Amino acid sequence: MLLKFGLISGLGWLIDFSIFVALCAVGFIPGVANGIAATVAVTFVYFSSLRPIFQYEGHYMMRKLMAYWLYQIVAVTLASLIVNFLATVGMHSIVAKIVVTPFTFLANYLFMKWLSEVGRSGT
Repeated sequence: MLLKFGLISGLGWLIDFSIFVALCAVGFIPGVANGIAATVAVTFVYFSSLRPIFQYEGHYMMRKLMAYWLYQIVAVTLASLIVNFLATVGMHSIVAKIVVTPFTFLANYLFMKWLSEVGRSGT
C-alpha cells in the first residue's frame, strides 16, 4: 500500500513541483507558489488513491474530501511557511521544496490511511 501511494504521490509531487517551479519563475514568492501547487497536487492524490490504493468502499467521498482539504490547509500552510523560511535564510527555493517533501509525504500517507479507515466497521 505504501509503495502504491508512493507512486501516486510521486506523480502528484511532479505536478506540484512543476507548478511550483513555474510560479517561482514568474515571480511568486516561494510560500505562495508552494500553497497553490500543493493544493492542485493533493487534490489529484486524494482522488487517485482513496479508492484504488486504500480500497475505500464507503460513501461520503465529498465529506472525506472536505476533511482532507481541511487537513491540507494546515499541512500545506505549515509546509509553505517552512519552504518560505528556508528560502528567506538563503536556501534555494527548489532545494527548500525538496527538503520539505519527505515530511509531507509521510504525513499525507498517514492521514490518508486514517481517513480511509474512518467509518469502516470497528473504527
